[in-house]
This record gives sequence, structure tokens and C-alpha cells, in this order.
Amino acid sequence: MNVYCLDVLHRLQDIKASITSVFGSVLKLDLTKKVVKKLAGKASRTAVWCTIVGNEHGQILSSVLSTAEGHGIAPMLDGIMLRYKAADIPPPEIIYIDRDCCGPNPLHHMLASWDKTILRLDIWHFMRMISSGLTTDKHQLYGPFLDSLSKCIFEWDKTAGFSIRTGRRPI
Repeated sequence: MNVYCLDVLHRLQDIKASITSVFGSVLKLDLTKKVVKKLAGKASRTAVWCTIVGNEHGQILSSVLSTAEGHGIAPMLDGIMLRYKAADIPPPEIIYIDRDCCGPNPLHHMLASWDKTILRLDIWHFMRMISSGLTTDKHQLYGPFLDSLSKCIFEWDKTAGFSIRTGRRPI
């Protein structure tokens, strides 16, 4: 047991790095207020926005709490890009964002060193933009409309029994 413990102690930095290093070829950048609303105690009302960068496996690469929308994104993205570079991992192929994917966007400038990385609008916000022409999300046909829209966008893999996008089994 002593030999095993000494072996682990000698490799501790490598083991720690392999456990805590999270990467992805598909990233999702999301700004939300939902996380901030869950803060309690002295931390409550100290932040307004939470910016989260996650990967295709649902793991969080980084997050930042801020007092205004968009603050702290540049240092967070710089840290993520540095992490990829230090680990000699290629940049992500695509980053999904919740707005401003087309046209002039400060993110394009921030991610200039990842010149082959594509910025796209995430599917949830895309569907919300299409459905914004409806009068309200409380309308009785809103759910069936989004269901039909989803079926137009995604293809079900009948052999695997799950959606290609989400990997979830159908109900």
C-alpha cells in the first residue's frame, strides 16, 4: 500500500490535471440569469448575469458571474484559449451562442486566434426566433408548433432509437 501511495503522490500533478482538464470540439456559450437567482446569503444580489461555457458532453469549461451582461467574457475566453494552447489541443470546431452569431460581434474579435472555429446560433434560440411571430407561448398550438418545427430540423436515428442532436431516447 505504501508503494502504491508513493506512486500516486509522484503522479499527483498529472492525475489532477487529467481530472480537471475539460475540453471539447463543440462549445456552447450561454448567458443566463437563472444561476444567479439561486445565490443565497451574502452572495445574493452581488451578480446579475452568469456566463457559462460548456462542451458537447455537458461539462462546464468555465463560468463567470458579473454585474452586467457580457462583463468578464473576454478574460474567460482568453483563459479557455490559453488552456487549449497549453494542452496542445486543437480549437473547437464550432461554438454555439445565444445571440449575435451573424454580422459584427465582439466574440469574433475575441476568438480571432481560433480562425477556423465557427460561431452559430444555438438551436433553442433559433427555434425561439422562428416562433417569435406567434402571439404567445401560452397559445394552445405553441407546443405542437415547436414539436413539428423540431421534427423539421432534427432527424431521428431509427436504428439507435434517439435524436441525433440530443442523444435522448424518445418518450
